[in-house]
Amino acid sequence: MTLAKWQPPIKKIPSTTHAGERTFTPIHTAVGAALSQWEHFESGLSMLFQLLCEATTMAASRAYGTVESCYSKAQMLREAAIVFFDTRHPFDEQYSKEIDNLVAAYENGQKYRNNIAHGMAVSYVFTRNRNGYFLCPPTSATKKHKRAKQPYFENIAYFYDVTDINYCGERFTTLLAENMRLMISQIRSTLF
Repeated sequence: MTLAKWQPPIKKIPSTTHAGERTFTPIHTAVGAALSQWEHFESGLSMLFQLLCEATTMAASRAYGTVESCYSKAQMLREAAIVFFDTRHPFDEQYSKEIDNLVAAYENGQKYRNNIAHGMAVSYVFTRNRNGYFLCPPTSATKKHKRAKQPYFENIAYFYDVTDINYCGERFTTLLAENMRLMISQIRSTLF
C-alpha cells in the first residue's frame, strides 16, 4: 500500500463569499482535535522508532521523545530504518520505500501542524453586520507575512476555516493509520 499524495488546503482569502466562522469557538475546537491527532501520530512514530531499533523496552521510544525537532526525528527514523533493513535478508525494498514515504509525509505535515499550533483565531469585518473568524498566523510570525507589496490579505500565508483545520487533522489521522499498518505488518512478518 502506498501513502496517498496529499494536497494542502488551498489558500482562500477572507471575503463576503468566504466569510469564515461566526465565532471563534469552532476554530478552537478544531485546533484542539487536529493537534491531538498529530500527537497520536507522533506517539506512533516513537513506537515505530522503537520497532526499527528492535528495542524490547520503551528505552528507544523515550529517547526519541526527548528530541524536539521534526527534522532530527525524521533523520533518526531514516537511520534506524537503514540499519533495520540492512540486517534483513532478503531486503524488503517495498517496505523500505513505505517507511521513507511515511517519514517524508511527516516532514511535510509538520508545516501544517505548526500553522495550526501557532495560529490564532482572528476576526475580520466584512459588513456592518457580518464578521468572520479564521485561524491565521500572528503578525509576529515574520515568515508567514510577506512584505506589503500586495493587497493586505495576499501577504498573509493562510486563513484556515474549520474545514481546512479538519482537513489537516484527517491527514494526521491517515499518517497514524499508515504508521500503524507498517508496524503491524512488520510484527506479523517477524512472528509468522
